[in-house]
Amino acid sequence: MADNMVVANYKDGQQVCDPQHPAVSGRASWVLAQSAIAILLPPTTSTNTISAGGLITLTGIVLQNNYTYGLWVYLQAGDVVGGAAGLYWAVQTSNTTNATIQVYTNYQSPTNQFIPYIPSGTLTPVVGSGAALVDNSNADRVLVNVTVPGGLLGNNGGLRSTWGFTCFNSANAKAIAEKLAGTTFGSFSVTTAATGYLQDTLMNRGIPNAQYCNRNNQGWGSNATISAAQFLALDTTTDKAMTYTGNIATAGKATDFIVLERFCLEILPSL
Repeated sequence: MADNMVVANYKDGQQVCDPQHPAVSGRASWVLAQSAIAILLPPTTSTNTISAGGLITLTGIVLQNNYTYGLWVYLQAGDVVGGAAGLYWAVQTSNTTNATIQVYTNYQSPTNQFIPYIPSGTLTPVVGSGAALVDNSNADRVLVNVTVPGGLLGNNGGLRSTWGFTCFNSANAKAIAEKLAGTTFGSFSVTTAATGYLQDTLMNRGIPNAQYCNRNNQGWGSNATISAAQFLALDTTTDKAMTYTGNIATAGKATDFIVLERFCLEILPSL
């Protein structure tokens, strides 16, 4: 595939090439980015802390999985001494009564392309604030950021996004969304449910700057809703950031969490 046009590069050295090359065409859909490495948007306030040694303690909270193999955690500026807001690599050390998670210095800014991966090499613990986690609530936090190269969708191509979450089952709202160039085309707010699966589709309408979007979600029980059709006017001839975000309501910031468990972003080639 060396003669293909490279349209995306990843940290592990892999490349995404032009799907119209005969070796990969047939106009089949293909994966632009995917990962099942978890990203946690944690609860905050005085009951949830990070020690000077970088150990997060979530008081009275048990996650749905014990991430002993690692996960990324979204922290605010001030949680890590001298550290910016964004995503930090971590390893869960306990999931009984009070979940504990060791945070390391491997950092990714959510403003840049970020597809979850497992860091290599020696892990160095962060220097934590030794205080409560800084309030993370009532704002969209970017958990994944994928660049969709300009022109890739053509006039009739599209995106298909499949994603799964776990969260704390409570009466408080946990909002989850995906956005292209900051414009939401798949979202919902869940309360009394603990897991969910969604699939969203966006497609160009014969021109590269008009799109139709729809969504199918499963697994939220009484929270399952069908969103209204969406009609967008994004210029897909230029690079666009595809982001997955989480938002915890202020009322639930002491107990509620969201974990992006996995996502898969596919390209539906233009015919």
